[in-house]
Amino acid sequence: MVSQSVLPRRRLGRTELQVSILGFGTAPLGDLFLELDDHKAIAAASRAFELGVNLVDTSPHYGNGLSEHRCGTALRRVKRQDVVLCTKTGR
Repeated sequence: MVSQSVLPRRRLGRTELQVSILGFGTAPLGDLFLELDDHKAIAAASRAFELGVNLVDTSPHYGNGLSEHRCGTALRRVKRQDVVLCTKTGR
């Protein structure tokens, strides 16, 4: 469940998308700084959504896909229209 009132929202660029003023960067979910177990990583993303974060940044380079896998597990628990997902590819 994504909270609509905890964090203020702003329009993203010239789009009609409304995103939280604070985004959730998922590099740590790919064990960037230290190893996390799956439960803690998924719980961190889920908690961000509960607090009203709806802007998520991920990349296939974060843990060679580990971040995307963990983030995806948390994303399955929220409505697709409630989240804006940003990603990047290549080097």
